[in-house]
Amino acid sequence: EELAKVKRKRLSLLRNHYRVSLVEGTELDVSGKILDREFAIDYDGELLAQISRRWLTVRDTYGIDIVREDADVPLLVAVAVCVIVLADKEREG
Repeated sequence: EELAKVKRKRLSLLRNHYRVSLVEGTELDVSGKILDREFAIDYDGELLAQISRRWLTVRDTYGIDIVREDADVPLLVAVAVCVIVLADKEREG
């Protein structure tokens, strides 16, 4: 069952931007240096989660800091993973 659609919003040399449209009509924005695992997920200008590799020293590891207590944690983790996979595929092809 489809829960959301993730689309690239615009692309620049330094930052990637994606729009996540949930089936119930909510839209999330994802922006930052996705290939470097340094980006944020926000809703209507409010930060929901921050993804960063800086917090960890283990290679190919990154953390997801959920900022809002009432946020849907599994959804935000899934969005982060989907955006990373899409960005990696775009870089390859």
